[in-house]
Amino acid sequence: PLFCRLLGGEGAGYFEIRPKGAFHTRRRYLPGTNILETTFISNSGRATLTDLMPLGRSSSDGTNVSINAPHWLVRLLGCVEGHVEFTVRYRPCGPGFAANPPALRKARRGVGIAGGPQLYSEVDLAIADGTAANTFDAFATHAEHTPGLRFAWHF
Repeated sequence: PLFCRLLGGEGAGYFEIRPKGAFHTRRRYLPGTNILETTFISNSGRATLTDLMPLGRSSSDGTNVSINAPHWLVRLLGCVEGHVEFTVRYRPCGPGFAANPPALRKARRGVGIAGGPQLYSEVDLAIADGTAANTFDAFATHAEHTPGLRFAWHF
């Protein structure tokens, strides 16, 4: 319910990572997985955003039958060609937050809501009007994902 923009329109919550300026996208699920890969193509480069919710085995169960979802949304951003300027914006919203977004606060490595979900970000985020945001450049490197462009949302 915190990312209600999918259903609730512009005034609802979101966690957006997108290039600044003109771009187009291609999306696909990696074969045999629930991992979504979005490729952004702009005039200056090409970048890939990988979205996943990791699963883990319950520590009390030695089999693979009991799967435990640890309540994480992980987003990995890598520039694979040239460079792309990005904007990241995070505005949680949910029951009781519709008229008044929750008060975001700076956390050690990101932003969060007191007693609520935390967004871990290696990009420094400024908070204004219930939204955490910033712009940054992603550059192609030899690494699979550009260091410093990892986001994890724990709920």
